[in-house]
Amino acid sequence: MLAGAVEGGAQLLGSGPIPGSFVITGNHLAVTAALGGKAILILAAPPALCGGPAA
Repeated sequence: MLAGAVEGGAQLLGSGPIPGSFVITGNHLAVTAALGGKAILILAAPPALCGGPAA
């Protein structure tokens, strides 16, 4: 699924805080369209919750 998200224009930022999850950035509609209706969970979170610098 990650390859499909990247094909949809997402950029991989790294591993997510939940085992097996990934942190990506990209256009929501483009990513979901590229994944072709697969069951996924997309969460929006500030960078600080994903291991990035706090604002």
